[in-house]
Amino acid sequence: MLPKTLIAALAAVTLLAGCVHKQAFLTNSTGGIASCSAKGFGLVPLILEETSYDDCMQFYRAHGYVDAAASGYAK
Repeated sequence: MLPKTLIAALAAVTLLAGCVHKQAFLTNSTGGIASCSAKGFGLVPLILEETSYDDCMQFYRAHGYVDAAASGYAK
């Protein structure tokens, strides 16, 4: 039988583990292209990278960019 501390450690690692990998390309009406991406492993990097990605997307959308796939740019 596994010691309780090992079981607790495995449970903590499982709960705190996580990863994120996102990438989006955006384009505007003049043909400009922008890229937002996020990569990270672990709980803290996951939160920081997700926030950074969302901020990037909001910035470019506020400046007239749309998802490249939705605009017909990427096929």
